[in-house]
Amino acid sequence: MKNIGFAAGHNKLFAANAAPYVLCLNQDTVLQPDYIMQLAAFLDAHPSVGSVSGKLVRETGDIDSAGISLGRFGAVADIGSEQSDRGQYDGERAVFGVSGAAVMYRRASVDDVSVDGTLFDDTFISYKEDVDLAWRLQLRGWESYVIGAAVSVHVRGVKGGAPLRLKGADRQRLSTANHLRMLTKNLAAPELIRFGVFIAVYEVMKAGYLLIRQPAALMGYADFFHRLPDTLEKRKVVQTQKTHSITGWFGRT
Repeated sequence: MKNIGFAAGHNKLFAANAAPYVLCLNQDTVLQPDYIMQLAAFLDAHPSVGSVSGKLVRETGDIDSAGISLGRFGAVADIGSEQSDRGQYDGERAVFGVSGAAVMYRRASVDDVSVDGTLFDDTFISYKEDVDLAWRLQLRGWESYVIGAAVSVHVRGVKGGAPLRLKGADRQRLSTANHLRMLTKNLAAPELIRFGVFIAVYEVMKAGYLLIRQPAALMGYADFFHRLPDTLEKRKVVQTQKTHSITGWFGRT
């Protein structure tokens, strides 16, 4: 059986049914019994919300993700990652985006932002496809929320019983290429003018780090430029559809 990647695999599932809500779930997640019901009920009650997730925790009890933040340098991060869970992310919180590990999407919101009728951009294969979709949802005014009362345990892949915390060169290559692809598609002119210098400096420093520590991951830049014409075509669609500014999300957690 061929592994077609997280994005393309979920796109097939998305196309195979017409359900109003779609749950994406990693194979290394364990949901509390009422997790799905809580997410569906929240979408029922909040028609402006396009995506919702619960609080993801590690097997240790530490936070895995309480949403996704967007930094001033264009870098994204899991909110609260590796912090001790003291209830600081309980309750309901609006966030820039949510992790694709255990998220429920409103089909109407995905249809509204889709470039080609799919859930994710399958050129991403894996990594950052959830952030790319989160960005496009924000550009169209769809909200994202995390419900702290809904909990899922996320192991983040296992090998020999231990969590995999370090990315290999192949995964770093995909992450690097997809990060650049995401920025190219979704950065609107106001954000580019305001944060472009910060983003450029960050990307140069990141390239230097990879050159020293993970030179094989530099193939991500080759991947990015190979697909650049397709990315620019998708950018035209995304920017034409844009109705909202996301400037306020930069640097906000």
